[in-house]
Amino acid sequence: MAYIDSHAHLTGKEYREDLKEIIADFKDNDISRVLLICCSDHDYKYGLKLQEKYGCFDLAKGIHPEAADRDCSWDLKILEKQLADKKIAVVGEIGLDYYWIKETKDYQKELFIKQIQLADSYDLPIAVHSREASEDTYNILKSYHQNKRAVLHCYSGSVEMMERYIALGYYISLAGPVTFDNAKVAKNVAIATPLDRILYESDSPYLSPVPFRGKRNNPNLVVYTAKMIATLKGIEVTELNAAVQRNYYELLGVSDA
Repeated sequence: MAYIDSHAHLTGKEYREDLKEIIADFKDNDISRVLLICCSDHDYKYGLKLQEKYGCFDLAKGIHPEAADRDCSWDLKILEKQLADKKIAVVGEIGLDYYWIKETKDYQKELFIKQIQLADSYDLPIAVHSREASEDTYNILKSYHQNKRAVLHCYSGSVEMMERYIALGYYISLAGPVTFDNAKVAKNVAIATPLDRILYESDSPYLSPVPFRGKRNNPNLVVYTAKMIATLKGIEVTELNAAVQRNYYELLGVSDA
């Protein structure tokens, strides 16, 4: 059963020289699909070209909380226009980040809520970024999110918070840190997350799994993350991948491809 990378940023300068070779390696590593995260219009236009050329990409587009240091009114209008074209599969990544940017909390919340409402209006799932903002993220999702299809991307919270998200019907996606020796909480989350709620991701170019920690990531390395999760859960990676495939397509609201 093939691997699905549920979150990757491949449109940046980090891949300017060798993206073609990385994508060519998908076949050898049994990577069947990648959710391509676009956080700007440049990313999105490039993503459309990659999708058309290779056919293995689904597209996500959203306004990242880091953008909350400026007025994003125009960005929201552009996003809504792009959603109307029906080429975006997921609204994201969107959410809250209080680790890097604390002074924009109120505007981050406003942007998050508006994008949740946009996603709901087009019956699209969301990919949620949450860093040092667990309670606010949870409370906003519980209060404003209607269609209840969402993934907590690169989840870094507790088992207890994971259970609260699961109770809302959401998916939990784990990235490279689950392979780190000192990542006890992430490992416990991997063990505790039900198979019908789990995804994994590369979050390329960030957070490469062991033994590539500290180097540039790419979707081919998600295999290491998947194998670690399977080991922690005491199952074969084929069983994990079968569950992840079902979960991914259920998140997108499409028939299993």
